[in-house]
Amino acid sequence: RELQALPPCRQLALTRIARGLTQQSVATQAGIGEIYLSKIERGHRSLTPALERRLWAAIDIETVERAEHP
Repeated sequence: RELQALPPCRQLALTRIARGLTQQSVATQAGIGEIYLSKIERGHRSLTPALERRLWAAIDIETVERAEHP
């Protein structure tokens, strides 16, 4: 609930960190650069709805892949 009160860029960052994912792995999966993801997570770059969906999908896909291949 507290997470939902945060801006989407912070929600993404905290969820990524909580799941043990690197910026590099999520950025690669989403098709963007690691530096760009870093700027998004810090609120220094805009987060379009389409990019937000790609990033959430990347976090979920990465989590599933890690669970399947320990």
